[in-house]
Amino acid sequence: MKILSYSKLLISISLLIIISGVFIISKYGFKSSIEYTGGTVFTFKPKLDFDIERNKGFLKSQGIESSEIHSDSKEIKIKVSETESEKVVILKNKLLEFNKGLEIEGVETVGSSMGIEFAKNSFLALIFSLLAILIFVTYSFYNLAKGIPSWHFGVATLVAMFHDVLIVISFFSLMGYFYGVEIDSLFLTALLTIIGFSVNDTIVVFDRIRENLQKYNSKLTFYEISNLSVFETLNRSLITSFTVIFIMFALYLLGGESIKYFSLALVVGITAGTYSSIFIATPFVLLLNRKIEKSNV
Repeated sequence: MKILSYSKLLISISLLIIISGVFIISKYGFKSSIEYTGGTVFTFKPKLDFDIERNKGFLKSQGIESSEIHSDSKEIKIKVSETESEKVVILKNKLLEFNKGLEIEGVETVGSSMGIEFAKNSFLALIFSLLAILIFVTYSFYNLAKGIPSWHFGVATLVAMFHDVLIVISFFSLMGYFYGVEIDSLFLTALLTIIGFSVNDTIVVFDRIRENLQKYNSKLTFYEISNLSVFETLNRSLITSFTVIFIMFALYLLGGESIKYFSLALVVGITAGTYSSIFIATPFVLLLNRKIEKSNV
């Protein structure tokens, strides 16, 4: 079965998704939690007659120009940029007075400098993770048969990860714009988990390619070996991935509010990772090695 014969079509679809993702992110951006931006979030119990626009007008009258309000059947969240403790207490009391019968559940405040530091550390964590993976994969596939450079596998792994991460963050950019879903530390945890899962799935395929290069070095071309390796690992990849996806989807539907979007990020990311390990990573190695393939035909 020539699975990789469809790779050009599927890579084209992925490029379209990536371009769409970049457009979505540039147009809609992200709704960041206070962990990144700094500010205060008031959490209240749900109230049927709670009026979002009326409360926004009230906050403006109190000198709060920038505010975000989210209300559903589970809770009401009001996010403001104010961090000074005395002003936060005064604002909380005024909100309770303005909304008769409103009950508060919690107040969370993060300073702006702490938010900037958290954002910087999050970015560095992602960069160091990617560099470590590139070095690890390049080292692991050193000295392959047919003279194939090991760094091609490292670069292909990063390309697949970029594909997966971009799909997740563009999806959450849309979720933030339409449903008010925020990017927080759990989202970063989900991204790092997705990167790890994507690398694991990709290396399973690459490791089989390495084994088959030793077994069929003189009998098959690199394209044929790659196609055979993808076919041999396909069943394992699908079973492993869909088992995790089903569990994460169940957590999204039945789990608590705190892990709801963490689970959703994993569902989207692992689905993308399963696809990319087959139809992005391996074809990209073939693309980098097309001259070597021609010399062995």
